[in-house]
Amino acid sequence: MRAFRAHKDVGARWAKKNNEVHYVYKNHVKADVITKLVRDFRVSDASEHDSQCLEDLVKEGEGTVDAESAYWSRGLLTILRRKKVQARICQKGAKGKPLTKAQKSENRKNSRIRARAEHVFDAQLWQMGADQIATIAIVRAARNSGLATSFTTCFDWDS
Repeated sequence: MRAFRAHKDVGARWAKKNNEVHYVYKNHVKADVITKLVRDFRVSDASEHDSQCLEDLVKEGEGTVDAESAYWSRGLLTILRRKKVQARICQKGAKGKPLTKAQKSENRKNSRIRARAEHVFDAQLWQMGADQIATIAIVRAARNSGLATSFTTCFDWDS
């Protein structure tokens, strides 16, 4: 059993993205959309939904949260209201109930802003090849992810 744990990360979980399956941890970041600097981050196993980390990353009265549609839920909107934070979260259509033109327009505006925060992940990928950090244990993954995030913020990339 000891040899098994030395070679396999029992804390990581399987994640599927674009029909590719990986045994990984997820890096959740809070980035400033103006400066593209990472203000805070959290690492979790891949089984945890992205919206679960949002409550930990957002502090009371911090302004605005720009997020993709995966974060949209009534419960999360209630939490953000309680923390006095404005939510600009893309909405998603339901089966048989597509988005209206106004909702699509609002999503497009929100996505333009959110794209600036996504540049942090692009920088990690292109400057360091850090789209996947191979470590065993969440503590090491958090350390390496923090180092990669800090390192990429040292560069001045185009807006």
